[in-house]
This record gives sequence, structure tokens and C-alpha cells, in this order.
Amino acid sequence: MYALGDAMAELVDIYRHDFLNVLQVVGGLAQLNRTDRLMAYIRSASDEALQFGKLINCGDPRLALLIYKELLQALGGNYLLDVRGVMPLLPVETLEGLEKTLQILRQQLRESEQGQVAVCINAIEFPRLTISVSFEKEQNSFWEAVIAASSENGMTASVRDGVDLLLNLDNCIAAGEQ
Repeated sequence: MYALGDAMAELVDIYRHDFLNVLQVVGGLAQLNRTDRLMAYIRSASDEALQFGKLINCGDPRLALLIYKELLQALGGNYLLDVRGVMPLLPVETLEGLEKTLQILRQQLRESEQGQVAVCINAIEFPRLTISVSFEKEQNSFWEAVIAASSENGMTASVRDGVDLLLNLDNCIAAGEQ
């Protein structure tokens, strides 16, 4: 698992790399005088930068990096992100359990026909991660492997209305960390 400083450094490096890619595309579109495509691209890149900024500011950079690497990166921008409050620093054991759970979720998403994925990092009432998936056709067994993985890794998880996975992170908060 990542140390705090290493996680933040990697998040900044990812952000820097993406920003440089955006500048190259903007420069290319400007050289070609494609202002119609340029403005649409700038809006899209701006939205993505805002999403990534929310993730970086979730409170625990290790959690942010884990969610990015294990889930959001694989979705290729096809997600919505909502960060509510500031997450406390989570113990390594919680992050390791979450990593394994997200790996199973990513595999399930690859094998299914889903639409939009929404991720909510919520620290307002108690630390919780909610992942919502809209399906193009009914997926009765989609969450079974994810729930099993979370349980095997000491996490409390439930599914609401067949589309929302609720992962409670509050039972493992590191004592004294803010």
C-alpha cells in the first residue's frame, strides 16, 4: 500500500501527465484552426480536470489513488464523481481490503453491459464509498462476487435497489488520524 507522500506525488504526476496531453491536443487543434472542436475539447478536458481535482481533495490521497487506479482509470472517463466532506485517513488494512474489492468490481464491469458508473466518496455522516452502476439489461448476479470479496476482506458492504454498492469504511478508521 502507498505511503501518504508517495500517493500524493503519484496523483500529482498523473495530473501533470494528463495536463500535458491536453496541451498537446489543444495546440494541434489550434494549429489546424479547428476552433469548433477545440472549444468542445477544452470543455471536456476542463470537466475531467474538475473531477480529478475532487478526487485528489477527498482527504486521503491513498484512497484517491486506489479509486483512480483500480476503477476510474479503467472506465476511461465514463463515470461521475461526487466527493462529500473530507475523508479521514484510513488504516492500511481497510485500503487493502478495498483494493481487492475494487479489482473484483472492475472485472465485473468488464464482463457486463453497463451504462454510467457513479462514485460517491462520502465522509459527512460516516466514511462510506457508494458505487452506482446503471445497467443496459438486468444483471441479477452482478454484485454477488463484489459483496463476497468485500466480506472476505473485512469490509461491510450492501447493495441498494440493485444498482448501488455501499461500502462502509467507518469500522476501520485509524485511531487519532484526521
